[in-house]
Amino acid sequence: MIRLTLPGPARLAAIMLAVSLAGAPLQAVPYRLIAGDRIEIAHAGMEAPVQLTVDTDGQVRLAEIGGIDVIGLTLDEVEAEIAARVGEAGLYVDARVNVVVADYAPVVVTGDVAAPGRYDYLPGMTVAVALATSGGSETLGLSQLDLARTRADAKSLLETLNLDIAGAAARLARLEAALEEAPLETLTPEAVRGQVPSPGAVPLQALVETERALLRTERERAEMLMTSWEEEIRTIEAQKQLFDERIVLQEEIVANTAEALRNARELQERGLRTTASLSSAEERASDAQARALELESAQIAATRAISDARRARAQFLADRERTNLADLQSGRIEIDGLRLRHARALEQLALLSGGGAGALLDATTVDLGYRLLSPRPGRDEITEIDAQTPLLPGDTLIVTVTSRPLDIPS
Repeated sequence: MIRLTLPGPARLAAIMLAVSLAGAPLQAVPYRLIAGDRIEIAHAGMEAPVQLTVDTDGQVRLAEIGGIDVIGLTLDEVEAEIAARVGEAGLYVDARVNVVVADYAPVVVTGDVAAPGRYDYLPGMTVAVALATSGGSETLGLSQLDLARTRADAKSLLETLNLDIAGAAARLARLEAALEEAPLETLTPEAVRGQVPSPGAVPLQALVETERALLRTERERAEMLMTSWEEEIRTIEAQKQLFDERIVLQEEIVANTAEALRNARELQERGLRTTASLSSAEERASDAQARALELESAQIAATRAISDARRARAQFLADRERTNLADLQSGRIEIDGLRLRHARALEQLALLSGGGAGALLDATTVDLGYRLLSPRPGRDEITEIDAQTPLLPGDTLIVTVTSRPLDIPS
């Protein structure tokens, strides 16, 4: 809602006009004090008058006689009460008390007004005066300059949101193409044009080409990684094949050296071989067994490396799909929010354009409602309140603005 306040001179003029046009004066009934009123008291024993504010307990306090209940009393009744208390205290026989109102309790204006707050009560004050004093309702005081600025802001916001929607739609199209492994040629301006409120107002071709280039780069990177993994797997598999073949050969060597060692031991037992010959056979058998173990370890490492490469490849593909799905969901939420903001901005611009602007400035398009809260008994029960209803000190005026449906031309 647009909130504008009247400048100083304009507000003063409005107040003076409202006062001059106020309806019938308040009824000629004695004024009764309430909390917040400030009264000036003088009597024969005082060097100078004193001003005291009626406190929340309804009292004022004089140094000589203490607290006096004055709430709900007229000025004449307060004078009589003070005179009686002075006489009871034996201070003066004829105190000649004089009481006047120095300042009335303020009026509070709140609700749908430009400047809610506490305002000094003015004699003869009406609802119209209070409304003018508080800067008017939130629908009043709309200047053509303010209207033009607000309309320009609304148009700028619409243009920004339209561009944001176009960018979000292009990103969604890229993510969908990535998930579906669709050809790059399917990512075209026509694929996203229907999602943009004003496609002719944005560089749709450039936005789509940017997303297409990004998708191409992502696919090239993925292809490079996949090729690298495939080459790594093929290389390791070739090494593993060599290890497998060498293990077969080494197993034959292990078997031969083991057979030679058994023969050497038999010959030594028969005294046909020396200890040195037996030691040499044992060393050859041990070396063959150690080499076989090395080849088996290398074979296991190659198998593990192949498994790791395949797992990394699968993890990359899964992470890419999961990221694209998450981005797609976030993008859909984002574009829904942008469309909602665009619709609201469009409604605002409609109100500020053509007949809508005149409708905002036309007092017949809104209803002003009033409610009174008062410390005086029975005053809260007043239901028929209009601009000419008199206010009293201490009243709280609550203003409400209710808009009527506007028939905005298309």
